[in-house]
Amino acid sequence: MNLIRQEIAPGIEVGPDVVSGAPVLKSTRIPVWAIVRALADLGSVQEVAQAYAINSKQVEQALYYAADLLEEIRIGVLA
Repeated sequence: MNLIRQEIAPGIEVGPDVVSGAPVLKSTRIPVWAIVRALADLGSVQEVAQAYAINSKQVEQALYYAADLLEEIRIGVLA
C-alpha cells in the first residue's frame, strides 16, 4: 500500500506507511530522531551525512525541524 507522504517542514515529511508515521527526511525512510541521535554520537554534520549517504542540507533540515518541535513543546508547557 503506497499512501501519500505530506511535507510538514522543509525537507521533512510524514506518511502513514513510512516508519510508522514518524517524521523522515524527504524521499527517504530516515527518521529525524535518527539524525539527531547520530549527530550526538558522531559529532559533526559532515560525519552524519556521510554515515547516512545524504547531504549536509538534509541533516540541517532535520535539526531545524527537531528544534522547532522542541520550541512548540516548550511553548505548550508554558501556556
